[in-house]
Amino acid sequence: MMAAEAGSEEGGPVTAGAGGGGAAAGGGRGHRLAICSNKPQNLCEKVLAESGLAPLFEAVVGGAPGLRPKPAPDLLDRALEALSVAPADCLYVGDSELDHAAATARLVPYLHVTYGYGEEGWDAPGLLRFDSFAAVVGRVLRWEAGPVRRAAA
Repeated sequence: MMAAEAGSEEGGPVTAGAGGGGAAAGGGRGHRLAICSNKPQNLCEKVLAESGLAPLFEAVVGGAPGLRPKPAPDLLDRALEALSVAPADCLYVGDSELDHAAATARLVPYLHVTYGYGEEGWDAPGLLRFDSFAAVVGRVLRWEAGPVRRAAA
């Protein structure tokens, strides 16, 4: 699973290259994609529809009553449930300490992109960091289910 933030004029930009990268990581490669966002569910769906990215994602989980926002793992739990997958069989691509905390709470391997909503310069032990969307997509394409190796990307 790849989890990422969705954005819009109202909530932030959609990452440049997301469509091509999502298509490369998903469909043809067999990776199933989902989004976990603290943004409201309807905003996530609207942005994905307007950007043409909606067909790439099997599950979209945004903020909703009864779901605690990240760093609580509720959104991630809902995405895992929607995909019917175990945490060890997923990758979580995130851009903030909140994403890292949610992934860590469920033992989901985490890949960190250095652009987006996170605090600049934030780091954690063993963190795999990526400075471009292309680099993280390349790492996802090389991934096989099971523990993420802590080797350099």
